[in-house]
Amino acid sequence: MLENHEQDKIRYVLDKLPDKIVLSNLRDKAYIYRRTVIQKYYNKGRCFYQVERFTDKQAFHENIETAVISEMVFDVFPECYRQMNVFTEDGSFDFKVSKKGKLLTKKNGANGNSQGGTGKDSEDMNANRADSDSNNSSGLKDARVLSHNRKKNYILQEGMVIPPLVDLGIFTKEGKVVNSMYDKFKQINRFVELVDDVIKNYRFDNRLSGDFAESTDDGMIESDKDNVKKGNANKNDADKKHDLNIIDFGCGKSYLTFILYYYFVEIRGLKVNMTGLDLKEDVIKKCNAAAEKYHYDDLHFELGDINGYSANEPVDMVVTLHACDTATDYALFNAICWNASIILSVPCCQHELNSQIESEDYSILTRYGIVKERVSALMTDAIRANVLTYCGYDTQLLEFIDIAHSPKNILIRAVRRKGNNRLIEPEDLTYGVNADNDEAVEAAQSLANKELCRKSSAGSKHSRRQIKAWDEAERLCQEFHLRQTLMELVNDREINS
Repeated sequence: MLENHEQDKIRYVLDKLPDKIVLSNLRDKAYIYRRTVIQKYYNKGRCFYQVERFTDKQAFHENIETAVISEMVFDVFPECYRQMNVFTEDGSFDFKVSKKGKLLTKKNGANGNSQGGTGKDSEDMNANRADSDSNNSSGLKDARVLSHNRKKNYILQEGMVIPPLVDLGIFTKEGKVVNSMYDKFKQINRFVELVDDVIKNYRFDNRLSGDFAESTDDGMIESDKDNVKKGNANKNDADKKHDLNIIDFGCGKSYLTFILYYYFVEIRGLKVNMTGLDLKEDVIKKCNAAAEKYHYDDLHFELGDINGYSANEPVDMVVTLHACDTATDYALFNAICWNASIILSVPCCQHELNSQIESEDYSILTRYGIVKERVSALMTDAIRANVLTYCGYDTQLLEFIDIAHSPKNILIRAVRRKGNNRLIEPEDLTYGVNADNDEAVEAAQSLANKELCRKSSAGSKHSRRQIKAWDEAERLCQEFHLRQTLMELVNDREINS
């Protein structure tokens, strides 16, 4: 147990409402949580803490009020943990209990200078306490304002137990980012952030309805807002789990698939059914073995083709990362056929339009090989985005990673709009497209030989916004003499429906 003056020393620091607290170095070996991380968040002007408790295999989350932070810390320190690191606006404070039960402290200033020992820090903190108390109101206000210069608060943070990142060589076994892999660490977090922007607004009680919740500032799921209260608010409770059925086309070695699963299950506390699909049998075996190793029970991988895959149940999300050339189009079309609520696609190797593009009026765009290649790729993604808009999605083209790291840096993010008219009827949910199918190949004819099956504007089943998106894509194809696979598939499906 700590002496009263030692508790006062710690309470003085905690009263500053620190940004982050890390409790580690187990003292009580029977305590199941080997590490606890407490992070400060804001939600519409309200300050609260999120507590993450890590076992060997899982992470559990709880939201608590700022008023109970000291009580929560003293429940486990130093009885369960030997070490506590506290990070504030003014620097960090390190508290450690020796084997003899003596409290050791060290204060690190904002400039990185440290002061260690058992007496010096106490004098410094006591000397500052009077000033802090006399200016409590302004000091409290300052502590609640997040600095723009502080280290970015990633969704996947150092200290988290994320086995796939360790196996990838991005994290050490202690949960530290390997210096040479920091760019990759940021890229992965960027992808997770783009997913989180959608998931935090998704209404899980309306699967396939296209309904999305009101946006929150801190990234909490709408249904979690009431969980910020004193006491337990564990997002892993069974009544707070929601199903998501996710298909990952062309999963490859699947490191992002594993990261997504970790994000959904361990961070968001959701119950998901996730299927990875690829053509390489050896890859599928390795991925299934890894999923078993990580105890990711609802993540499995199957051998199959993007073009002919049929889903056995409604699909909420389709992910396709670096599917080559027109494989992306078949994956997107399957997602549209299934009325998937969320589509995330990072295209790769876009050759289709590059071999077709030509224009007398804009020949400057096709004269230089590198310009022609990039323009063709951008046109391909623009057409895909407009076709998704036509099919009832709110679509964005976003920078996935910095172009300095890879030219394949565009993410197509599409979210089905609330109350939109479905392109495919419910009985067609298992409809799959096969590029080797004679009917599908026959359907891939010039747009000039087809007429889009649309009603008059007075009775159209599409909104003006949707029709405009299609017309823009059609005019681009006509100007540059293009035939784009996704557009052809959607057009042919409508004509035959």
